[in-house]
Amino acid sequence: MKRSRKTLFALLLALVMTLGLAATAWATEGGVIVDLPDGPVINQPTPEVPEAYKIPFTKVVEQKGAFAPGPKNFSLEAFLPNENGGADTTLYRFSFDTSGTGIGSFSGDMTIPANVLGNNEGFYVREVDAMDAGWTYSDEVYYARFSIDASDGNNVQTLTLYPARKTDNGYVWDRGNSVERMSFTNSYTYSTTPIRREKPNTPEPAITAPKTFDAGVALYGVSALLSLAGTALVIKRKNG
Repeated sequence: MKRSRKTLFALLLALVMTLGLAATAWATEGGVIVDLPDGPVINQPTPEVPEAYKIPFTKVVEQKGAFAPGPKNFSLEAFLPNENGGADTTLYRFSFDTSGTGIGSFSGDMTIPANVLGNNEGFYVREVDAMDAGWTYSDEVYYARFSIDASDGNNVQTLTLYPARKTDNGYVWDRGNSVERMSFTNSYTYSTTPIRREKPNTPEPAITAPKTFDAGVALYGVSALLSLAGTALVIKRKNG
């Protein structure tokens, strides 16, 4: 009986060892679910994306000529540069009008729908040169980079503005110098020169010399003398 118990115990021990080796082999093959390390798991919430972004800007119009331009329509362009030297990709254009005489400083917000911006880290903004006569357009460029504002705990996605410029190697932006708003300055130069009208080149009228003998004048003189002679004869008869 004791021998039977020893045999049974040996069999059970062998079975346990076999199962242990099988579990080890399965874990080696990657079938074991590894537990997460102890400690709280931090969930990063998805940023709240607004329906549209508003970028503050100032438009300055300077008068350089004799006349003010009057109200005018301007456009700002959000774009992505083509790094291979091709045409830039326009994402959105925003237009606005000046008022009054058209000169001075005009402030507003460039409103851009969020769904046109894609999944880029940011984009550039510049003024559209309409190439109108008398106008000099601004060459200022800005870079708008997406960022997360977690100050109120809502993780709202916002835009941070940086000055940028175009170089021979493409566009670059100043990472250490953010600005609150964009500024674009234009100048208007238009002057008119009075038109000087020259007199037509016509010859002066020729001066006609008086005629030495005019029959009409002579006849009038003879008639006057005869009338005076007749009057003298009548007076003499009355006196005689």
